[in-house]
Amino acid sequence: MTVSRISANPASQRGAVLAIGLLMLLVLTVIGVAAMKSSVLDERIAANSQFRMMAFQAAESALAEHARPEAIDTYVQTSAEEVANTSYTVNASAEVGGEREVNVRVTIDQDRDVVAKGASLNIGGQRMIMRVYRFTATARVADTRAEAIHHLALGRLEPVIEGQE
Repeated sequence: MTVSRISANPASQRGAVLAIGLLMLLVLTVIGVAAMKSSVLDERIAANSQFRMMAFQAAESALAEHARPEAIDTYVQTSAEEVANTSYTVNASAEVGGEREVNVRVTIDQDRDVVAKGASLNIGGQRMIMRVYRFTATARVADTRAEAIHHLALGRLEPVIEGQE
């Protein structure tokens, strides 16, 4: 039976274990760096999604607050001298979750030319006109590029006031 022995002579060793060990360490380092970059990117995606959702909720909340009939009456006058297309703007800002400030701008446009000239709408003997109010709520989260824009249109029948046609 023949037994082979590993030579203890340093001159006969070539350093293959060192080269393989360094190569494996390099591969593990590259994998670790790639995993860190991926997790940082995932965190940024999640944060941007959260900011977009904050802007979305702020715009929805602004529309719910300003598109009520009582709120419309505070912005819109019904006098005969009123201009046919009037625009009102409301600005607000709030801190959400104690972290970020959200700036909201609501624009209310009033169109009074919905009923064509010469047309009439009579309900119970009262001549009516359809007014359309267009709401645009724009919300932006401070220090980010997150933005949400929501549109809403409401129609309301109102009695015709003399000279308003």
